[in-house]
Amino acid sequence: MKLSVTMIVRDEAAMLPGCLERLGECELVVVDTGSTDATRELAKAAGARVFDFTWRDDFAAARNFALEQCTGDVVLVLDADERVSKELWAQLMALPASVGAATVLMRNVQAGGSVRDARLLRVFRRHPSIRYRYAIHEDVSESVRAYVSEHRLEVAQLGGVIEHLGYTRDVMASKGKRERDQRLLEKHLEVEPTNLYSHFKLLELARFWADDVLSRRAAEAAHHVLEHSGPIRHAPWAGELVVLVGSALWPKHPREQLAWLEAFSTRITPSAAWQLRRAELYELLGHFEASRSAFAACAGLKDQLGDLQLSTVRPRMGLARLAWAEGKLHEAFGWTRAALALAPEDQEALFAFGVLREKLGAT
Repeated sequence: MKLSVTMIVRDEAAMLPGCLERLGECELVVVDTGSTDATRELAKAAGARVFDFTWRDDFAAARNFALEQCTGDVVLVLDADERVSKELWAQLMALPASVGAATVLMRNVQAGGSVRDARLLRVFRRHPSIRYRYAIHEDVSESVRAYVSEHRLEVAQLGGVIEHLGYTRDVMASKGKRERDQRLLEKHLEVEPTNLYSHFKLLELARFWADDVLSRRAAEAAHHVLEHSGPIRHAPWAGELVVLVGSALWPKHPREQLAWLEAFSTRITPSAAWQLRRAELYELLGHFEASRSAFAACAGLKDQLGDLQLSTVRPRMGLARLAWAEGKLHEAFGWTRAALALAPEDQEALFAFGVLREKLGAT
């Protein structure tokens, strides 16, 4: 199947060449939203079809314009600060006709060299019914889900990696990204005050920037909507939304947080974020068996979209803490080693590994 690679860009002359040099033969569609540097020229030199799009504070509109320019059978959506691995490219070239969409492994490079992996939906068939929603933190999953269901196609999980270099907080602040994102989210919530996805993204923004005032205000608004909404099992982010609301409203009250989370046990599809926070709260309250069960349930959700640390490293370290608290040092050491095998730079796991190795070596 013919592959189209599409991206929207603006003033990405520094990041774009590293992205383009990782791509093989494909249709390359680049939509520029107002660059003043050499972005457009670099894209054209790489063989891209470059289109201008007048920015109107709407990422979904720009993404959808880019999709409309594609002519391939399958679309891969990228950003300029992302790097496709050779393994992933080979998998894209060999996609079977039975696949209607695919998730990729996004590897986010953190400060200090550590990484966090997330599984994201970035590959799907080109079709007029598949379009993005939301002006900020645009999402295509709803229309993709409907398309693959209607046409009885598979959603594959590709093992190849996209490395996401991203920007530091300082760079993001200098580009005004925090103010822009908050403005767009709040603007959308003025129009659609019951839109839980935008409430979720505003809480995520508050957490990223460690803004407790915004976090509390956003949580109160989301709490009101959640209290008057029905089941939200269709949304993969619903569990994390519930966690963010509880953490903001009852930051020092684990019992109240836990009661809030448990109230949603039948209203959401259990997620790694939801199970992990339940496990941590049971641990804080000294209910170790319930905590162990929730950590195990969390570890069983490793194929979900989203941050894989939540369903791989964190529950294993939780199980290590429980074993340690019960004096089962060899078991705790085993869980710690399992966590390190998944994330060799994880600070909690490294610290626990060193302490446990010393203790076990001395016994």
